[in-house]
Amino acid sequence: MKTAFGFVQVMLKELRDHFLFDDDISIDEVVEVMLYADRTSEVVDIVRRFVESILCISDRFDVEAKKRISVKAVKSLSPQVLFKLSTIKFSPDIKELPEDIFDNMPNVRFIDFSNTSIKSFPSSMLCLSNLRFLNLRFCKVLDLLQLCSITYFKKIELLDLSGTLFKEFPGNIFEGLDSLRLLDLSKCSQLLSLPSSIFCLINLEHLYLRSCKNLSVLPSSIQGWEKLQVLEMTETKLIEIPEQFFKNMNSLKQLDLSSNLHLTSIHTSLHDVDHIVTSSFPNLQILNLSYVPVRQLSLKNCPSLETIALLSNKNLEKLDLSSTNLKKFPIQGDDQDFDSLKQLELLNTKHLITIDWKDIKWLPQEVNWAQCGDGTTSHMYIRPFQQSRDGVFISVGDADIFHTLTPSSKLWKKSLSQFVVYVCPCEERGRGKTLTPRRATLRYDDIFSKIKRSIPSYERCLEIERVNKLPKGISGILSHAQFFILHDEKIIMRLSDLGIKNMGALRECLLERCHAMQAVFSVGAKVQNQPMLMCLEKIQISNLMKLTHMCESGRKLEHRSFGRLKHIQIEHCPQLVNVFSTSVCLKSLEVLEIKFCPRLEEIFSGKENEEGSLPQLKTLCLLELPALKNIIHNVWLVSLEKAQIKGCPRLRELPLRSDRNIQNNNQKVPRIVVKCELECWEQLEWKDKNVKQQVSFIDWQPFQTPKQG
Repeated sequence: MKTAFGFVQVMLKELRDHFLFDDDISIDEVVEVMLYADRTSEVVDIVRRFVESILCISDRFDVEAKKRISVKAVKSLSPQVLFKLSTIKFSPDIKELPEDIFDNMPNVRFIDFSNTSIKSFPSSMLCLSNLRFLNLRFCKVLDLLQLCSITYFKKIELLDLSGTLFKEFPGNIFEGLDSLRLLDLSKCSQLLSLPSSIFCLINLEHLYLRSCKNLSVLPSSIQGWEKLQVLEMTETKLIEIPEQFFKNMNSLKQLDLSSNLHLTSIHTSLHDVDHIVTSSFPNLQILNLSYVPVRQLSLKNCPSLETIALLSNKNLEKLDLSSTNLKKFPIQGDDQDFDSLKQLELLNTKHLITIDWKDIKWLPQEVNWAQCGDGTTSHMYIRPFQQSRDGVFISVGDADIFHTLTPSSKLWKKSLSQFVVYVCPCEERGRGKTLTPRRATLRYDDIFSKIKRSIPSYERCLEIERVNKLPKGISGILSHAQFFILHDEKIIMRLSDLGIKNMGALRECLLERCHAMQAVFSVGAKVQNQPMLMCLEKIQISNLMKLTHMCESGRKLEHRSFGRLKHIQIEHCPQLVNVFSTSVCLKSLEVLEIKFCPRLEEIFSGKENEEGSLPQLKTLCLLELPALKNIIHNVWLVSLEKAQIKGCPRLRELPLRSDRNIQNNNQKVPRIVVKCELECWEQLEWKDKNVKQQVSFIDWQPFQTPKQG
């Protein structure tokens, strides 16, 4: 092996001397690959025969280096040597060749004229019926008519015309070249258009049109290219690509259209101007559209697409990467690179399961990660931002995508200062809006229909529905959300399982039809002595069939907890026993509404409430609470102005105290208005006998069935 290795090193050194390897290629690496053969003697023999088949021709003989032979010396070679030749490389100093130089060379497969100054091909070249590779790179003085002879090389597979100065090619230049697999026209800076015969290359696999800076026209008709795998067409003057250009390119794997600064439209049969649609590329893996001023780009249903480059697309408004094979988030640049991008579609990107959010510097206005964000929002409670350029709408099917989005991410200040995040499994999209509601009793229906729900306008909103597992990855989003709505799900037993510490910014919370929820906030021993939910102002709860407590705790809550809570609204929770199981303060609570909770016995069950609790409560609404006995222990509702009570037969006391200022001034205008049934009014007991004089009673009239229209 050592002997063979040494022989191969010497032979490969000779190959390098013949300019067949660049200086930066390691001989050891090449030798290591070649020695994979089973028998080293065969390797040595193969390399020896290969070296013998190579001829490097110069305009003059290099006596010192002995690396080349001169043009004149070719004729001195024996017929046996000429017969074995397969590769011929001409040095750049070649300007003219004898007409018969290729005589007796029937096995030549590779001819390299690159960087030479030849003007015409020798006539004997037409006899090279086995020619496979013709390199005319940077042959800048070659006569245009000479290219017509290329049609004689029926077996040619690789043709390099890069760096030539032709403005156009003969119309029939590519006719009959059925074996051509690679065509390189890069850096043809004078080229204006492509010949129509280019589509005769039915077996073409690679086409390079890099830096054809004057190319402005493409053929409008296309018939072949079903086998094309790589197309690089960069830095051209193209304004549009014809409608039929990409037709039947089902094998295309790599497409580079970067730096086409004038390209604003790529027509297909599916879309109009300013759109690129590549749904006909089932095998496309790599796409580069950097510095291309298109407005809308759809790569929907390109199932093999793994990589896309979109640097500095300042005109791009909508990007659809749905059903692709992406594994990396497609936008890695700053917002300056995507000034106009408003919508990013990532529906059904099954391999983009999670991302590293610290690598993302900017987000567009709308990001749809799942079909639940399919462009319509009728199934959502929260409306995404329509006008604000600063707001971001993100729709996902699984909250795990946010696992690495930490509360301290820089995105919160730059891109997520305003956001709407919507989480819903794709298969469940919109079901909450299409289900036929169960018809309620007339009494409930009549009262309920008078409540007009309005979704508030907050800058940071989170909506979750129909999840099939606890969305633990949502903590980063939740920690910055001001408005949170959870509805129509059967998994979450306690909202606090998402982390009470993650709800510090929450101002409003809406819970509907959470069928597994038993308690909204379950306060453990670790957080009992710490203030929680200090920003929460309003909570609405309805149709939680298993809810027993809104807030349960074994000990008294820290007095600053729920310090800004102004409005509590609870409806139709048939298992609810109490709202707060422990003592509270609630210094900001103004409105308390509880309806249709048949097992509710006490609202505030704590026995050791601080003096001065509920100092701001002004409105109290208690409807259809047949088990209710007590509102709160040892607390006076000193600010109450309005109370509505109906269907509470066991309630005996309203914790009201007379206002001495009103009593001393003999004011006759009642301070408190109580609307309730006459029977309820008559059985109320008053600890402060004077307060009844400051209360105005309004009888609640019996319910009347509305007339059928």
